[in-house]
Amino acid sequence: MSDTYISLKLSSERAFFLLKLMGFNELLGFSNPFKNDSQEEMNQSLLNAKQQLLEEKLIFETEGRIELDPTVYTILQGCKLCERVSWLNIIRDEKIYDYYYFISSQQVIELTEELSDQSSSVEFKLIGNIYDYLVEILANIDSPNEECSLPFRDSISVESLNFIVNNLNHASLKELETYVLEEGASIPFAKALVKGFKHNTAIGQLVYFLKTVDGWNTKGMKFLIEPNGNWLFTQSDQDNKKDVFHAECFNRSDFYKSLIEKAVSSAKQFSY
Repeated sequence: MSDTYISLKLSSERAFFLLKLMGFNELLGFSNPFKNDSQEEMNQSLLNAKQQLLEEKLIFETEGRIELDPTVYTILQGCKLCERVSWLNIIRDEKIYDYYYFISSQQVIELTEELSDQSSSVEFKLIGNIYDYLVEILANIDSPNEECSLPFRDSISVESLNFIVNNLNHASLKELETYVLEEGASIPFAKALVKGFKHNTAIGQLVYFLKTVDGWNTKGMKFLIEPNGNWLFTQSDQDNKKDVFHAECFNRSDFYKSLIEKAVSSAKQFSY
């Protein structure tokens, strides 16, 4: 537990055991640690996880009945009942950071994973309310660019934006620019955008999930932090424009303001 948040950090095996106790079939942002194990290996790992949880007093067993520590139960039950989830994905310095936020009217629970070849763990943090969640998002994005020297407002197809991101490491500036220009973008916009991606400080997306009877509905936005400014890419609500991103470059203050406004607008389901 930290001074600021109520937190719970567990090995993925112990987390899996607790989630099964709580009746989870899946949890957004959590990876099954046993997907490559045999049934025998999985059963042994779960027995070890149970023993560790008992020793840590995170679960209690009486006459074959298992009960969870009240704080553990509150955090996991909050995730289980939540029908609204936000995912913040950031690529910075060739490392990928994923943050999942389980949002209700009274609290927000953050989930993060640490994965390696040797071990994996998951941390749950009760970070507060919707306001605290928005503050946390901006802190994680952490743009260093106070100013913007690129006053662009333009559009780019979803296909072109994905092409740039997926080919950054092996396509030249010219190749990427040509791809964007072929869909009718202006030369200054194409050059500035591709150069920004090539010299990025961070690339990311903020996605919202709303649980329905058929699964999860999603909506979100993408962003680019680069030396000359902060780009935000948002999609129209109009059906005939959903394959196009509106692109705009901001200074830090306006970028944060616009991101929050778009976040609230894009996730009207989050209003209570």
